[in-house]
Amino acid sequence: MERISTWSSMPWLTTTWLSMIVRRKQLPSSEMSMMRSFMSTNRRNPSCALSALAVSVLMVSTFAGTSEVAAQDGVSVGELRLGAGLGAGAGYNSNLFLAADNNPDGQVSSVSAFVEPRIGLSTIEPRSYDFDLELSAEWMQYISEEEGEREQSGLSLTGHTGLRLNPIGDVSAAASFRVRRTNDPAYSVDGSPLRNWRLAPGVEVGFHPGGIGESRLGFSGYLRGTYRVARFEERSQLDRNTPGVSARLQYNFLPRTALYVTGGLARTMYVDERDEEGGAGEDARSAARSDSTSLNGVLGFTTAWTRFLGTRTAVGYASINHDVGPSAAALTAEASVMLQPVSSLRLTAGWRRGLEDSPVANALRYDGIRLEGSYRWNIVELEAYTGLRFVRLDSFVSGDGELEDRTDRLLDAGSSLRVAVARNVGIGVRYRLRSSLDEAEEFEEGVSALPRGYVQHLVSGGVDVRF
Repeated sequence: MERISTWSSMPWLTTTWLSMIVRRKQLPSSEMSMMRSFMSTNRRNPSCALSALAVSVLMVSTFAGTSEVAAQDGVSVGELRLGAGLGAGAGYNSNLFLAADNNPDGQVSSVSAFVEPRIGLSTIEPRSYDFDLELSAEWMQYISEEEGEREQSGLSLTGHTGLRLNPIGDVSAAASFRVRRTNDPAYSVDGSPLRNWRLAPGVEVGFHPGGIGESRLGFSGYLRGTYRVARFEERSQLDRNTPGVSARLQYNFLPRTALYVTGGLARTMYVDERDEEGGAGEDARSAARSDSTSLNGVLGFTTAWTRFLGTRTAVGYASINHDVGPSAAALTAEASVMLQPVSSLRLTAGWRRGLEDSPVANALRYDGIRLEGSYRWNIVELEAYTGLRFVRLDSFVSGDGELEDRTDRLLDAGSSLRVAVARNVGIGVRYRLRSSLDEAEEFEEGVSALPRGYVQHLVSGGVDVRF
């Protein structure tokens, strides 16, 4: 059982690509860095599915807002730098189970506490090799007299490691491994938490004969192979393996200005195609959770018009071919712009249209817009964002086993404030609003309503220490 992600799973809209072409330091990859992008794949990976009974936005580290171990922190160990950190705090969730106003069980608010240790190890001066390792674990404890709320507590884990050989040469080779465990609250008091494991080993060959700095010219690119594994606790019907290959070719005809083309091919194979007792009917299950082959291609242009302005535009095509049931295809597109009038202020706006596979529908189509900004002054860091996403599910598997098309409007907004009280110590507060803008469905006896019409407020505060 999975949740639809709104923005956390949309790395296209983070400032990664724009800051890469605007900042003074440009790493070697065609996207973020040919040395580190594969090893340090975006922390927020795309999640294209939702549960057979619910549609919602992704729940990522509900209260924890601690940052990763900074590359400049830590101590030198030979050619490597070792860093560590610890975050801890408490928070409040106004609607733990994403219940609508008409939910007969009512809305449940909850107080929680979290602790998050982190560790990182990376090469200081990558020459003949570049090694990178990061691992963070978070324990979220919901504090309540009700057993159903306390049972939502659990461990979340995120980590990756990678090794790239000859990172600054014309040709490089890399191997990586990523792992992620999520622990999200269920959709009802008596439901089981939504827990799953994601594993992704991979290999890559990169080429960058034109150099790796921001002044590089000419061709660069990579050929990458991955094998993604998804395992769900108590929901084995969603377990799947996805081998895939992807490639990127980029041509920098001016410094910090490039035309690129990407392509990918993946095969999704379900481990167990049998339904749970009482689950969706055979026809619905076959249509939504049959093995499928996904194909995509993108042509894009990215540039830094000035030191303070960068843009990116892209168009593409994506298709999903199911072994059973109807397939899907669509044109994809995206456009983003970043404005940085001064070094302390950054503004980003973007839009994207895409098509993804889903274990509970033949396809997931989405249109999304997002605005975000960040401001840093002396010891103060302030960030804010707002986003709206329209999600359409083709042949969605409803709770009674029927197939239906479904569209949801999902709002996600938030802000955070962090103050450095010492060189390696910071305190911060964070607020997040999540809401479904569609009317809640009526409850029928024996059938759970889809989580629509909900509003959720998340507030947290804590301390972050870097060693």
